Amino acid sequence: MRLTTHNDRIAVTAQRSPVWITVLVSAALLLVFSLDRATAAAPVQHLYYAPIILAGFRFKRRGGAIAALASILLYHLANPHLLTFRYEEQDLVQVALFLTVGVVTAKLAHDRDRLRQLALTDDLTGLHNLRSFEAHLAAMVRAARETQAPLALLVLDVDRLKALNDLDVGEALFRAADAALYRAKASGRHRAWVHDGDGPDGPSDRSGDRSPGQRGQR
Repeated sequence: MRLTTHNDRIAVTAQRSPVWITVLVSAALLLVFSLDRATAAAPVQHLYYAPIILAGFRFKRRGGAIAALASILLYHLANPHLLTFRYEEQDLVQVALFLTVGVVTAKLAHDRDRLRQLALTDDLTGLHNLRSFEAHLAAMVRAARETQAPLALLVLDVDRLKALNDLDVGEALFRAADAALYRAKASGRHRAWVHDGDGPDGPSDRSGDRSPGQRGQR
């Protein structure tokens, strides 16, 4: 089997804990607030954008909005004259930019996830494609080597699928086969079920979820 080359390989990385991201965003906001209160300089105030962008990318629309509102609040506290609502033009622009950065970042994060989903799934069936399978298989092989754990791969093939495609029932059959194989803890037309060595109902049985490495490889 050829695994994806370095030119088109999709890296499989673990996401950082949301708690750590929240702490990082909060610390960054407080740090910028301290600098803003001490200097009241516009370049320092632009630093509020960094935690807003981080929150937007990690927590999408809600995170971007909360970080933007927190930045607006801290911006007012760091500049007490704003508490009396005596806004200058630059203050209104700054507040508008906080909100805009949060919204735009969340939109970009949504589009990024959507593009990733389109790159890893089949348009007609919605099942995960070969690119997704290879990326996750490579990660599982590395994990098995590091832990010296057994790794098994079961491959099944649906016969005469091309002939059925000519009758416009191939995709429906493919989805039905996928559902049947998933219930049997297998997966595909060239589909795969990965089992890492524990019992079928044990904690390490990877067939019980629908992660791309086990379900929907076409």
